Amino acid sequence: MLDGWIKLHRQIVSHQIWLSEKFTDGQAWIDLLLLANHKDGLIKKRGIRVVVPRGYIGWSERNLAKRWKWSRGKIRRYLSYLVAQNMVNICFKNDSKMDTELVPQTIPQNKNITTLIQIINYESYQEIGPQTVPQTVPQTGHRRYQNKNDKKEKNKTYTDEFLVFWGAYPKKVGKDAAWKAWNGRDGDRPEIDFVLEALNQQLSSDQWTKEHGQYIPNPATWLNQGRWADEIEIPKQKGLW
Repeated sequence: MLDGWIKLHRQIVSHQIWLSEKFTDGQAWIDLLLLANHKDGLIKKRGIRVVVPRGYIGWSERNLAKRWKWSRGKIRRYLSYLVAQNMVNICFKNDSKMDTELVPQTIPQNKNITTLIQIINYESYQEIGPQTVPQTVPQTGHRRYQNKNDKKEKNKTYTDEFLVFWGAYPKKVGKDAAWKAWNGRDGDRPEIDFVLEALNQQLSSDQWTKEHGQYIPNPATWLNQGRWADEIEIPKQKGLW
C-alpha cells in the first residue's frame, strides 16, 4: 500500500480548505513541495530580481509564517529540523553580489541576504510513471455526452500557474476570458508568487470585503488592468479620544 503515486494539483495551495487552519508539520512539508518552482523563475527582493531555480522556494520567513499561521521562531526551528534531516538546504545570495552561486548555509539574519529554500532530491518527487492500478470509468446512459465533455477537457491548455491563479481568485466567472487575459499579459505579468501575494492583500482589503464582495472585479478585468500593482488602502485606526 505504500508503493505508487497520487496526483495532487498545485492549485490546492490556494484552496480555503488547505489554508483554513494552522498547518501541521506534515502539511507544511507538503506545502513546501507544492510551492517549489517546477521551472526556473524570478522574484523581486528589495527591487532586485533574484533567480529561483527549479526545486527552490522563494518565500520569505515572514510570508511562510503568515501562510502557515506559525510564529517566525517556529518557522526557523522547523526549517532547521528539515536541514538536519537532509530534506532541504537553506541557500542565500548576497544582495550586493547577486551573480554569486547559491550556497547552502544555516538561516542567516543579515537583512541584505536573500534566502531560498532548496528541496533536496526534488526530482525524485517529480518522477512520472504509469499507475499500478488502472482507473475504471463507471458506465452511464449519458456516455456520448461524457465523451464530448472529455474531448473538451483534453483540448484545454491551461497552465499550472494559471490554474493556481484561478483557484485563488475569489470570483469564478469568465474562465476562458481570464485565460486569454493571462496570456495577453505574459510579457509583463509578474511571477505567480507575486500575483498570489497581491491577491491575498486585496482579499483582506475593505474594498473587496464590503457588501459581500460586490466590488471584486472579474478575473479577466483584474489581469487586463494589471491590478496586482494596486496600492491597498489601510484603514485608519480610530483614536482613543
